[in-house]
Amino acid sequence: MWGTAPGNSIFSPTFRLRDGRDDSDLTFTEREAALLLEGLDDDVSFFWALIHLGIRTASLTDLEPPGSEEIELAFRSFERLTAPGYCHIGHITYVDSGREREGVVHVAEPLEAVRTRVETRCSDGSEDWVGSCWLVNTEEGNEALRSYLRLQA
Repeated sequence: MWGTAPGNSIFSPTFRLRDGRDDSDLTFTEREAALLLEGLDDDVSFFWALIHLGIRTASLTDLEPPGSEEIELAFRSFERLTAPGYCHIGHITYVDSGREREGVVHVAEPLEAVRTRVETRCSDGSEDWVGSCWLVNTEEGNEALRSYLRLQA
């Protein structure tokens, strides 16, 4: 069973930010900020999300699927990031013209549908669990992260 990586806690201090459009508090943890930071440049697989959230360490040699406790911790964060619209969660598919791949298409899905797929792939022990879901930042998530980074400077 996987535990939280040493020195990293999913329950790190929570940062509250102000959105200039209204008085809503924008809330995410330091580790969730790390996940959003990774999402500035690219989509983030379930495997890398676990690492950025501090749920597991960055080991490319040990690909044992996470257990239910680790999945629960990850999905708590995913809920905090998707509910305010900071990112989308779902799966990826490839566009293929028949001759060559044209690119990746991100398909957003309801959180519970994604969780069911992740739990199934993790419980069956296949290596498919690594990419069982993908997170993609929204522009609102990028702006919230930039605000957080300005406060940290």
